[in-house]
Amino acid sequence: AGNVSNSSNISHTINTSSSEQDTTAPSAPSNLSVITGATDSTPTVTGIAEANSTVKIFTGSTLLGTTTTNSSGVFSVTVSNPLSDSNYTFILTATDAAGNVSNSSNISHTINTSSGGGGGSGGGGGYGGGY
Repeated sequence: AGNVSNSSNISHTINTSSSEQDTTAPSAPSNLSVITGATDSTPTVTGIAEANSTVKIFTGSTLLGTTTTNSSGVFSVTVSNPLSDSNYTFILTATDAAGNVSNSSNISHTINTSSGGGGGSGGGGGYGGGY
């Protein structure tokens, strides 16, 4: 025994230069569609953006909701708090993992929660029913 091995040195370099960081903004969200009706005050917008990016929906500069796209880039984002009856232009952006923000895209939608004449009392009590 008494065997002694020679020592060895291991060197490892980590390159953190900015030339390797992602500085390219993702494409603006596309294939936008509002999938809820005009009487829904918390509309949902669907579309496609960069895979695993964060999609934000705004009206003007007010953030209305946020979601993350799946690995195929598909997203569905719902307005967090009810909106009043009005015409809206929703603005959407995508932000990738490196923090790059896309150009915006937009879609218009009208919210009209009033029933428009019947007062919402339809349905009755269910008496009779034809039996």
